[in-house]
Amino acid sequence: MVFPGDFPEMKVKVEEIEGDQILNPFTEVLILQQHSDIIRQLHPVGDKRCVSIGDDNLAVVWDIQLCLKLFVLSGHTRPITSLLLLRSNANYSDSDWLLTGSSDKTIKVWDLDTGKCLQTMTEHGASVKCLLSINDDLFLSAGQSLHLWSGAGKLLDCYHRTEKEIEDINLMIHVCGQTDRVVTASGKQIGVYQVNTTTDDVVIVTGDIAFVKNLPSHLEAIRSLTNLSDQCFASGSLDGTIVIWSCQTFLPTYKFNTVDSYQGKDHLYPYSIQHVLCLEERFLLAAIGSGFGLFDITTRKLICEKACAHFSKILHMTFVCDGAYLATCSEDGSIRLWGHAPHLNSSGTEDKSDMDLRPIERFLDISCDQLRHHKDVLPAPVLIGECLAHSGAVQMVVDCGLEGMLSCGVDGLVIAWKNAELQAMKRNQIIQEQFLNPSGIV
Repeated sequence: MVFPGDFPEMKVKVEEIEGDQILNPFTEVLILQQHSDIIRQLHPVGDKRCVSIGDDNLAVVWDIQLCLKLFVLSGHTRPITSLLLLRSNANYSDSDWLLTGSSDKTIKVWDLDTGKCLQTMTEHGASVKCLLSINDDLFLSAGQSLHLWSGAGKLLDCYHRTEKEIEDINLMIHVCGQTDRVVTASGKQIGVYQVNTTTDDVVIVTGDIAFVKNLPSHLEAIRSLTNLSDQCFASGSLDGTIVIWSCQTFLPTYKFNTVDSYQGKDHLYPYSIQHVLCLEERFLLAAIGSGFGLFDITTRKLICEKACAHFSKILHMTFVCDGAYLATCSEDGSIRLWGHAPHLNSSGTEDKSDMDLRPIERFLDISCDQLRHHKDVLPAPVLIGECLAHSGAVQMVVDCGLEGMLSCGVDGLVIAWKNAELQAMKRNQIIQEQFLNPSGIV
């Protein structure tokens, strides 16, 4: 079933925040400075740390509770393009370690507890565009070719793609329900590969990569590739189309948001799919141009949409505040929060029935039972707040739970957005503990 693309090219006025942002919880802002160029990605490490990577050849490990720099991981000679968090006992201490891939053709392994580089892998031989974990003892790197590595950093196999496959692989997912299958995106093309391994006493001894098939192409470059469930995955493209694929047959099952004149004026691709999120293996949230749409992949219906949420394209999205709000970041330099005002009881506090709702129910302001019987498109989420501090496009925003959220941008800044009331309570608690324990030992 195909859905029409009904996100008009800036024909709808962009909503603007009016008055005080009384529902915006992020009223304390901290600037984290270390990078000197565009920051491309943020990756949370547990509840207390986060890693940023940028075009200045650096990866930086941050303490997100104290908003302090822990380590600067330097050693790459060109921009870092990808990162991967693994946990392995092989050759290293039993701790988290980070892999960074770079356009300098190397992959480096870092100990996140010490900030030291443990190993540099040079056999990739070309710019590393993406990294993918198969399990704790196996991972892939991709660019011009596909490379299979053991957890100890040993190259197991290399698959050299044909000359016809001009575009580098820049996206990879490990298909759910298919333990040995990997799906890649290069330009407008999707490829399927099989990873085979042999083990000796649980230790991987050999491995190889085999090409399975290419899937029907999108009309333009693919910008998002994500697992939805054990049954399907999704791809989103500059052409504005979201294709749902079967994990068993690798055939397209249906499409959302097909657009006829997708290139738009001056070939700016106003309906491009920049990011796709999956919720509860049922809902698909897509950044479509400067707006977003929420779809039900079981009923194949559009649930709600915000045609023009920003003045420029949305680059990334995440849910914050335990799923109550959607945070969208854009080329326009802003982060916006979308949702619905909580229902208050007579005492002015949030109704307990609201607190018992699932995150998707809080965001939509409707229960899943009601949604199941609702035939029409729901009203668009309301603009709850706007977070302004970046001086250029905001590349990514990530949820940090009780520690708020982090964002990064082309201005080379990582910005921590905190709940001021919650932070004040934490500081008061620390002061009370120090007062009650003057020895300084808490």
